[in-house]
Amino acid sequence: MLIKECIICGKEFTISKSRNNIAKYCSRDCQHKGITGDGNARYWLGKKRNSIWNKGKKLHYDVWNKGKKLHYTIWNKGKKMKKVPWNKGIKMSDEFREKMRVIKTGSINLKIRAELHHNWKGGTSPLRKSIQALQLYKNWRHSVFVRDNFTCQECGVRGGRLQVHHLKAFYEIIDEYKIRNIDDAKKCDKLWDLNNGKTLCVLCHKETDSYLINQHNKNKNI
Repeated sequence: MLIKECIICGKEFTISKSRNNIAKYCSRDCQHKGITGDGNARYWLGKKRNSIWNKGKKLHYDVWNKGKKLHYTIWNKGKKMKKVPWNKGIKMSDEFREKMRVIKTGSINLKIRAELHHNWKGGTSPLRKSIQALQLYKNWRHSVFVRDNFTCQECGVRGGRLQVHHLKAFYEIIDEYKIRNIDDAKKCDKLWDLNNGKTLCVLCHKETDSYLINQHNKNKNI
């Protein structure tokens, strides 16, 4: 640490070596006095100055490239850039159109599923998530929404964040019918029974006994 003397009040103050050539003032008040020459350091706070100190003054140096021209020509000077599609005028084959249709409709590529996929880890996903990832489950869920006209069957609100509530709990069906894998789930008719599903909004679904957190608390109390 170094000791320096304030150029305004003469008070000594300590600074680090890195600020030896920068520090001049012991406080912000002295700094303001040194910059503005005003005895009150807060005089100009919130006030606007009527004049700008360099208004109308010319620069004391010349701009280095003033009046100079580039020593090279711009390759696209005066040209209009047109973005032409790469496939303009090219007719797509029926085979290519079918491939694009399959990609856009979200069809599953069966060639890279399960063990054939590079991220396969031996089937570590819980059975519940694996069943809910099935297209069969998504179709069942959508059919329940359509039947109930996308309306919560408790509060009557239509649209928004809707969920399907199982009248007979999902985990109870798995335990009762001894479902151990995906093949067992596909064969279980109770899982795909539309009468076992009911459309609810998120708030109404959280009030049911078979909701995830309520199910956990119920088992914990037992």
